[in-house]
Amino acid sequence: MRSKVELLAPARTFDGMKIAFAAGADAVYAGGQRFSARAYADNFSDDEIRAAIRYARMHGKKFYLAVNTLLKEEELSGMLYDTIRPFYEAGLDACIVQDTGVFSFLHRTFPDMDIHISTQSGVHHEGAARFFEEKGARRVVVTREISLSAIRAIHRHTSLEIEAFVHGALCYAFSGQCLFSSMLGTRSGNRGRCAQPCRLPYDVLDGTGRKLSHGRFFPLSMKDFCGLDVLPEMLAAGVTSFKIEGRMKSPEYVAGTTAIYRKYLDMAMASGAVYQVDPADRQMLLDLYNRGGFNEGYYRDRLRKMISTGGNERLQRDASAKRRYEVLRNRIRRDIDRRRLTCPVTMHFEATVGQSMSLTMKSGEHTVHVSGPVCEMAGRRPATTDEVRKHCTALGETEFEAEQCTISLKGSPFIPVSTLKQMRREAVAELTAEYDVAGRREPRLPRPLACPSRTREEELSGLTVSVRTVEQFDVVNVMKGVSRIYLDMEGMDTETIAGLAARATMPVYVALPTIYTSSCEAVIRRDLPVSGYLVKNFESWYYVTKYRPEKRLILNWNIYVMNAEADTFARAAGADETFVPPELTRHETDRLRHAPENLLIYGYIPLMYTRQDVSATVKRRNEAVILRDRKRVLFKTSRTADNETGIIHNSVPLDISDRYGRLKRRYQPLALFTHEDTAMTLAVMRYLLGDAGRPFDSFTTGHFNRGVE
Repeated sequence: MRSKVELLAPARTFDGMKIAFAAGADAVYAGGQRFSARAYADNFSDDEIRAAIRYARMHGKKFYLAVNTLLKEEELSGMLYDTIRPFYEAGLDACIVQDTGVFSFLHRTFPDMDIHISTQSGVHHEGAARFFEEKGARRVVVTREISLSAIRAIHRHTSLEIEAFVHGALCYAFSGQCLFSSMLGTRSGNRGRCAQPCRLPYDVLDGTGRKLSHGRFFPLSMKDFCGLDVLPEMLAAGVTSFKIEGRMKSPEYVAGTTAIYRKYLDMAMASGAVYQVDPADRQMLLDLYNRGGFNEGYYRDRLRKMISTGGNERLQRDASAKRRYEVLRNRIRRDIDRRRLTCPVTMHFEATVGQSMSLTMKSGEHTVHVSGPVCEMAGRRPATTDEVRKHCTALGETEFEAEQCTISLKGSPFIPVSTLKQMRREAVAELTAEYDVAGRREPRLPRPLACPSRTREEELSGLTVSVRTVEQFDVVNVMKGVSRIYLDMEGMDTETIAGLAARATMPVYVALPTIYTSSCEAVIRRDLPVSGYLVKNFESWYYVTKYRPEKRLILNWNIYVMNAEADTFARAAGADETFVPPELTRHETDRLRHAPENLLIYGYIPLMYTRQDVSATVKRRNEAVILRDRKRVLFKTSRTADNETGIIHNSVPLDISDRYGRLKRRYQPLALFTHEDTAMTLAVMRYLLGDAGRPFDSFTTGHFNRGVE
């Protein structure tokens, strides 16, 4: 059964969490000192996380911890348990995860804690949602690129909670499918350290090198999403958690944005509610933060209107806008100072001469009793009811506020003020501890995993080659030294793949698209003469195991298997082979406890997959335009065969063919062909097979030597 609808706000700090709750958030998400996809945010200390869990419980709220980066072997096996255990014991509501190894480990070791699948996992179709539901997930955070119809399908076919972004920054790349920052430097988005190259200016060129853009042009910089107008549609589709982006934003942003969405979400949830957004509220959101205005996200599918080609225009406010922002910020700060959530308590104090004094404090289901010293009779001035009540209810900076306080005084008692204060402090401490006890759980001890043994279906003594065009296939299909061919659906339609598979001279596999579309399921259901499938998303993984369990299933490198736990998860879920992730160094690869079968050694690695179309931004829709950055580096773009997805390719090919030495004995090498013509395909193949020299001057070794942060 799904939970009630919640408004979910970002929390950068402990005080920021309090502000979000006071502004109307039902839950917050935050990062700790490790494993968060916002590594450069302030983030919570371990003590603050435990205090935050208790604070949320006291106020009927929830606290979710982001553990949504990819973990290397030593991090998962050596740090993850010790990191999460004290939070689990304190009653942490949920962890947000991307890494399937982290998912598997947490679900097995901390069974009473919910797991939320991060948007970085790319869930935008019911297939992926059903995949994770079967594995034990409680919630999916769907991609920003998802359609309302896809949300309805997830709602209809699963019992999962559905979390969707409702306001804030949008990435140009499809969620979880960006290596731009990683490949251009060492700051990996998958590790929470994205350098945001999409926010930089680029020239857009046509195939001849002619410039199509004008001035400083930002073709990859997205406006922020504002979902005020689509709240009713999101509710009707089945969204249960409405997420505001902004763990790097200011307290004023969190407070103001949360308050406005609280207002309109309540209106949308009212029976038959139809509302118009107050222009003043919309202007307030714009003044708090925007990049050249707002868009309505992918729900309205107005792609060109989502780009802020002028860049981060919020930084170039005119004088009136700056004054308006300062007035707004000061007003919100005053509101923050006035707002404070307190936990209501009822109190009862008794003092009878000759007996021990007592103070009872009750909050919700929790009640504590504190005894004081034996009460003596007053000499000249006995205690009064008003004086005792004043000192009992002086709860000050505690999380409690006295809603009711009854006093019973018998026999003209003498009650020192210091005694009242001490009893009050003890009661507060004990009641606070009761909230800690209420969430306490015992974890299971982590069990070491035995990596399963595996065998290849066919003996591979040569090169595996992925081709995207018929011309590339014709080159490699007749070459000695090739053991396996992947037919890439991103460049071929179903009929072309069927025809090539029928005349292949060696085992062929369908390389399903990185971004799942309806055509994927159709291809999987069709009985093609192929040995198996190269899978690049969780939707395809789900449908291959469902409809083609007899076929071999190979996980592409973008379904990251960076640790032994992820490898065991993959094998148990039907995977026969995996790849070495492209963000590991050769030394990290050597230290893997599991054994991926495949290694990419050549190819123009896709830096981004996107719903957007760079060519449409300069009104040249579906043309293969080129991006040129500030250093005059060129990046080719392309569209997939079904024209639903854009791709930005690296400027130079990866080439570690002469550097992976003894790894040749461990891994099956893959050559990835994308936009190479017939002549270049032949030249590269001859080079990779050792029959000719390198046919290109510039190349990269990726992270094979340098690694990522």
